[in-house]
Amino acid sequence: MKPVVVIAILVLTLSACVSGSRKPGGYYQDDGPHKEVPVDIASIPDAVPRWEPIEPSRSRAYIVLGHKYYPLTDARNYRETGVASWYGRKFHGRKTALGETYDMYAMTAAHKTLPLPSYVQVRNLANNKTVVVRVNDRGPFLHKRLIDLSYAAAYKLDMLKTGTADVEVVVVTPGNMPAPATDGVQIAPVEPVASDAIQVEPLPPGEAATSTATMAAPVAAANAATTTGDARAIFIQVGAFGEMENAEKLRSRLEQADFSPVLVLPVQKATQQLYRVRIGPLDNAEQGQIISRRLTEFGVANTRVVYE
Repeated sequence: MKPVVVIAILVLTLSACVSGSRKPGGYYQDDGPHKEVPVDIASIPDAVPRWEPIEPSRSRAYIVLGHKYYPLTDARNYRETGVASWYGRKFHGRKTALGETYDMYAMTAAHKTLPLPSYVQVRNLANNKTVVVRVNDRGPFLHKRLIDLSYAAAYKLDMLKTGTADVEVVVVTPGNMPAPATDGVQIAPVEPVASDAIQVEPLPPGEAATSTATMAAPVAAANAATTTGDARAIFIQVGAFGEMENAEKLRSRLEQADFSPVLVLPVQKATQQLYRVRIGPLDNAEQGQIISRRLTEFGVANTRVVYE
């Protein structure tokens, strides 16, 4: 089984706490600026997007606080809104998840799943101020926050007093052109499911009808479920087989590739006995989108999101 990266860097488990209980207008005692700020923060330029190689090791799944995260391998169309926080002097000089030294006066950020490194434009929805930062760290992992900004970036977004801000995060590339996949760096291919060993059988008509959403709009479906108070479990259906042996083979291959939990569920459809292979239950539909992308890279297509 491929190892899961368990990130133990202190920044990763604590950076999201920086502004958790900060009162407006104040700093954590050890987290605000130094007595003598080394630069004119207002004049610090935004990060400039450039092509940078993404090492395969930076794209492995990892676990923090009991939750498993799947870094994106292609984030060119990434756009998300959520809550931003910031981290400063307490972590200044420590190593980031990318192995670099954290500089609170540089235009950088931490994100749970964006490629390391990548570049994003962050817009403060309260005042429409924007910055471009380089993502070189993992986090934040608490309070359902979207991104953790450096002190300098938070300063330029005018969010130091509030500690957090509602923001829009958009991935940017040089000239806003689609980024090359690896910039000349060979990404280790994921071994596909061997077609002669495992054939994912097409779902029968009745089986297809049980899927209440597809990967085309997983987040919208999840939002609708939340609005209506729908508390159904979310699964990804990978396939349905007429033979249990084939279902078990696929489950074994998926587990070896670090997909989990993988279930084989027998179901009777009219006169036909089927064995469904599902991954889940999942925390949310966005997680399903990430896993579905990994399944495609693994060689398994036509997956479905199922709510039960």
